[in-house]
Amino acid sequence: MNIYFSGSHGTGKTTLVENLYTPLNLIKIKEIFRSVMDAGVYKQGTLEIQQNVASVMYGISTQLQQNFISDRSLIDVMAYSELQNFATDDIEIYLKNLNYYKNDLIIFTPIEFPLVKDGVRFEGKEFQQQVEDKILEILARYKINYKVVSGSVESRIKQVKAFYQEKK
Repeated sequence: MNIYFSGSHGTGKTTLVENLYTPLNLIKIKEIFRSVMDAGVYKQGTLEIQQNVASVMYGISTQLQQNFISDRSLIDVMAYSELQNFATDDIEIYLKNLNYYKNDLIIFTPIEFPLVKDGVRFEGKEFQQQVEDKILEILARYKINYKVVSGSVESRIKQVKAFYQEKK
């Protein structure tokens, strides 16, 4: 079983991965979007970057033989793509091939912390909220089961550990 975090930018997904991969004995998959950006080939907000991130995520999901924890899901990529009016046919096929994550644990991280400007994330609370709303819409559209974590980082870590043990 894999754990995927889903949520708008700046909601603590990567922080949770950093704090959970060792105690849960999972491989850490993080910062795929930043890695693609750092390669310098794509610009933020383009169809190409969303397609590349989706392809990398799908490849990891289907080829990695060990259980892992990821700070992104295809749900996130679809949300950003839809908000930018990009085609999402490939992402939808990936989701279908992954059986809509039925065997995995999807953790939704709502907006609870101030947005930190880091030069990579989109800025603006309005867009951050639009992304969150779109993610929730996609989760409902595809009937994807998910859990919500909230509160402090420490509280969220405890919640994820409990959800993981429950699903295991």
